[in-house]
Parts: sequence; structure tokens; C-alpha cells
Amino acid sequence: IEQRMEQKEGIVSQKRDQIDEKVEKRRRQRDEKLAQKRAEWNSRRQVRYENLRQRAKTDEQKEAVERFIEAVDNAVQTKQRRIDEIIAQFREDADEVLRMHRESYDSVINRFRQAIKEAIEKAIASCQAGDDNSKIRQTLKDDLKRARERFHEDREKMEKIKDVMEPIGQERHNAIHAVIEEFRQEVREAAEQLREAFKEGGEQDEE
Repeated sequence: IEQRMEQKEGIVSQKRDQIDEKVEKRRRQRDEKLAQKRAEWNSRRQVRYENLRQRAKTDEQKEAVERFIEAVDNAVQTKQRRIDEIIAQFREDADEVLRMHRESYDSVINRFRQAIKEAIEKAIASCQAGDDNSKIRQTLKDDLKRARERFHEDREKMEKIKDVMEPIGQERHNAIHAVIEEFRQEVREAAEQLREAFKEGGEQDEE
């Protein structure tokens, strides 16, 4: 029995290592993808900035373009910083969920191991006392059965990681969505001010 439990614990430990590696790899890939997208967005902004500068003819228009660029750049920096904070918090929460789940599972395993140990020690003591062998075997069998049933019951009571992570993931989604909407509103306001400057200068902004 002890040998089988040690083998199972070895498998569990190996799976945990695999999960940790998978999580780290996925996070690394997402960070790389996000960095790549941000670089692409930055390149497109620089092109648009240059086009706006070329269109600006009067001093007022040129000043308006620089104010627009500054406003957008500030909005982008704020958006990226807040999104990074949201992602970092989500990962911290996810790590905590995983840690607590593993601790709960380890507690269940430890209780099971203790129940098995007590059942075996009880059987050994009965043997040393000269009790009937058939009765000892039956008692041991019953004790082991109860230990296994308790183990399965305890494991079923544990919260599923998916059930805990879903609200955390939804909270992250909502938070990022709110940040993006605030960013878009700031850009719309800056763009409206820019259009007004070009209208006053005698040019209609078509973008």
C-alpha cells in the first residue's frame, strides 16, 4: 500500500512540474505576443503622427498636432501600464489559487496516509495480541475501505480550479475592457480637438 501511494505521489509531483512549465511557457508566449503587437501599434502611430505633421500648415495646426500626439502617447502609456498591472494581478491570483488547491490536495493525501498507517498499526497490534487472523484481515479490509471512501469524499469536496478561476478571469476581462474604453474615449476627445483646430485653419479633417 505504501509503495503504491509513493508511486502515485511521484506521478502527482511530475504532473505538477509539467503544469508549472506549461503555465510559464504560455505566459511567456503571451508576453511576447503582446510586446509584438504593441511595437506594431507604435509603428502605425508614428506613421499617422508624421502624416498629421505634414498636413499641418499654420502654427495653430502644428501646435494642435503636437498636443494631440502628446495626449495620445500619454493615453497609450497609461493604458499599457494599467493593463500590465491587471495581468500581473491576475497571474498572482491564479498562482495563489493553484497553491491553495495543491495544499488542500496534500492535506487530503496526508489524512489518507495517516488513516492507512493507523489501520496497519492496528492490524499489527492485533497480531501481536494473538487475535484471530481472519478477524484481523477483515478489520484491516474494512478500515482500508473506510480510508479510501473518506479520501474520495474529501477530494470531491475540494473546489475545482476551473470554478475558482472563472470569476477571476471574468474580473480580468472586465477590468481590461474598462481600461480600453477609457483609452478610446481619451483618444476621441483628443481627435475632436484636433479636428476643430484644422477646421479653424480652413481644412476639414477627413480621418
